[in-house]
Amino acid sequence: MKSETERTALLLATAIVAIASMSIDIPPFSPIEPQPDYAATMAEASPSQADASQNVIHHGQWTKIDRRQGSSSSTTYYSAIDGVRINVSGRGVTLERRAGSDFGRGIDAAPRNTTERQTLLGESCTVWDVWRTMKPVFGAIFSHLNCVTDDGVTLWEKTLHGNEVTATVEASHIERRPVSPDEVRPSRELLALDWWDADFPSFDGPSEPDHEVVMELADGGASEARSIMTRRRLGPWYFQDQVIGARRNILISHDSHHLQFSYSSDPSGRPRRLEITRADRFGEPMTRKPAHAKTDLNRSETILGETCRWFDMMPHTYDASRLECLTSDGIALKEVVSGRLMGTQTWTAIRLSRRPIKLDEIKPPAELLTPQYWGYD
Repeated sequence: MKSETERTALLLATAIVAIASMSIDIPPFSPIEPQPDYAATMAEASPSQADASQNVIHHGQWTKIDRRQGSSSSTTYYSAIDGVRINVSGRGVTLERRAGSDFGRGIDAAPRNTTERQTLLGESCTVWDVWRTMKPVFGAIFSHLNCVTDDGVTLWEKTLHGNEVTATVEASHIERRPVSPDEVRPSRELLALDWWDADFPSFDGPSEPDHEVVMELADGGASEARSIMTRRRLGPWYFQDQVIGARRNILISHDSHHLQFSYSSDPSGRPRRLEITRADRFGEPMTRKPAHAKTDLNRSETILGETCRWFDMMPHTYDASRLECLTSDGIALKEVVSGRLMGTQTWTAIRLSRRPIKLDEIKPPAELLTPQYWGYD
């Protein structure tokens, strides 16, 4: 068991690595609109990870970045108007929609012109302090600098911890040239989900029978609408649709853990994040992943006329917990989940149906997979 001091040090170290890596995750910054069409070659360097390279192209409101690090590669599309960020890698597709200054808690993302001028590749640029932590992290403030030409092209970026540079991105070549929209915009087929046409293994002896269970959140608050969670099981496929007030979260997964679809909205119900993951597991066969260890809490309860038994589904976990009351065939009729940010939620089944589930009941709503829904068509 780790001591409290060790846990605190681990969390702080994790925060430093996460914030330092933001130099390659944040949307492209430019105080000048519109920018010219251009193509750039950039080099990344960081003590915490292997060096990487970027090929950047820009047209209108879209920027596309092809990134390579060792044998790994990814492509990221950014839309300045819609706040859309789409990342495509070997693991799948992640789509986010957020404001340009939405960096999360503890970050001051108001750009500041330092008025300092520098020169790179024979071009002059102004240094901007793009974002900074509101409080010291591990003894110093993190900040991120961009040096931007007078027409809005970034020549270099730096992430600093105090006065120490933790990551850099620097141009080795800049070319202002015509760029066509097709070079920078994601294709309409990017979100196509063809899992249902593939012949995936069904596995023998499913962990739970096919069923649908509808659960309700207790103590949702008088100001919130009724909060409902629907879960379905079809062989190796699992589906969960959770609605808390206006917020919606959908999760679809396969028992092999090779395939996962997740969607979340913001508190107002606007689309926020979509992730489609298909990990090849380095050629591993799609066998069912072993169930997580759980601890019997030696108590039972009767819900909807059925007896269920309580288990700790996340034993020995430090900052979160999930307790479930399971029927003899493994269906959760009650769940108590807690975490640092979410507090404690208690979900109780209000309807249970063991019945054949249709494949269409496992698929995500079709509109979630359209560019129009995300505002970038």
